Amino acid sequence: MNKIFFLIFVLFLSFSYADTNDTLEKMRVGLTSYYHNLLGNIDDTVKCKKNCKHSERRIIKKNSLKLIVTLKSTKDHVFRLSLNARGHIYLPKLSKKLEFTFSKQSFDTLTNRQIDSQNENLVTDERVRIGLKYYFLDKDDIIFFTKLGFKLRSPFGLYQELTLQKQFFIKNDVSVLTEGSLYYYLNHTYIAKSVRLNFYKPIDKIHLLEQANEWYANSQNQDKKHIVNHLKFHHFFKNKNTLTYWISYATLKKPSSSYMKDWQGISISYIHRLSKWLYIQTIPRVLQKKENNFKTEYALSISLAMTLGV
Repeated sequence: MNKIFFLIFVLFLSFSYADTNDTLEKMRVGLTSYYHNLLGNIDDTVKCKKNCKHSERRIIKKNSLKLIVTLKSTKDHVFRLSLNARGHIYLPKLSKKLEFTFSKQSFDTLTNRQIDSQNENLVTDERVRIGLKYYFLDKDDIIFFTKLGFKLRSPFGLYQELTLQKQFFIKNDVSVLTEGSLYYYLNHTYIAKSVRLNFYKPIDKIHLLEQANEWYANSQNQDKKHIVNHLKFHHFFKNKNTLTYWISYATLKKPSSSYMKDWQGISISYIHRLSKWLYIQTIPRVLQKKENNFKTEYALSISLAMTLGV
């Protein structure tokens, strides 16, 4: 499987730097059209009111699919390949509040957050997950949903997720994003929990300061509680490239101890956009972990991300 990922990765890089923009764009249009037509045909099997087809098809086109192929190098793994995927299928005639979801994550939580910051789950693993999400509330500043999910690979697991996300706006252009989630794993009868609290402060039109705080716990791993803090400085370029500086600090609490330093690190994320649907991301990173007596470690990851449905 890793060889397949590697071939895909090399192929994408070759296409990206070659003079094949027209070919890539035609490929994207074809794949996106096929994806949306497939969803539209499925949605058309559901009866709806007269003359609703045109407007509903416009909504179908909002469905997206994101694929991220990542090559990571550390002292333990010279080259390690992974695939992250995230998508949703919203069929408006079936339900205005229901959508199907699927996701695949990899590596560690920090890597997942850096290469796919829009992925909503803090409690992660490397399994492929599919889910059926129902929105109780979905507005600009508040989202409340439940999701019945299933992990496709061993250990298999059926779980129910409940998430509330709220955004606040306060003085001086500062915004706050809060999120709380509960995951109940039905097969193994344990609960995982996560809380997120992020602060955003624009410096000017091209610079943004962000302070992110994450807490998560999983009773399957002896109820260890994690707190991870990130300080990020974003620099947005006119060509839509993005440079982000990260300072991260994590603590871990076991049932019989207080919160103790678990790891710390600094990293730089650079996103170079080849088009509105394709970009390359490079992340050099320096880490110090308790498990390695806080010895300095170096890591580098290179990702190629493609989004269909844009």
